[in-house]
Amino acid sequence: MNLLITGCCGHIGSYLVNNIHKIKKIKKTFIIDNLKSTQINSLFKSKKKKNLEFNKLELSMKNSLHKFDKVDYIIHLASMTNAEGSFDKKNEMYKNNIDCMNNVISFCKRKKAKLIHISS
Repeated sequence: MNLLITGCCGHIGSYLVNNIHKIKKIKKTFIIDNLKSTQINSLFKSKKKKNLEFNKLELSMKNSLHKFDKVDYIIHLASMTNAEGSFDKKNEMYKNNIDCMNNVISFCKRKKAKLIHISS
């Protein structure tokens, strides 16, 4: 089974990346992030890096996932966050997060991948 994790440097994503090796059925994990998070150091802490492939990607861009062919599941965690600061840029955050979600859903439909969406 191949897995793709969006938002791998965020709070939940970094935890997941560091523990995903415990699921033995996963052969390959593609992890993506735009690197705007403060958790980038989490990429270097992973216990089992050989099955991880990192891609810097702006998920809000249409067809941003086109290079991934064999993905069975997507765990979608990517979004702009910052509850306190979001009031000043709510339209930008809304557009980004909806565009990301739409691109993930479109990809899942095209590739018949299963979607797991987690939101805090």
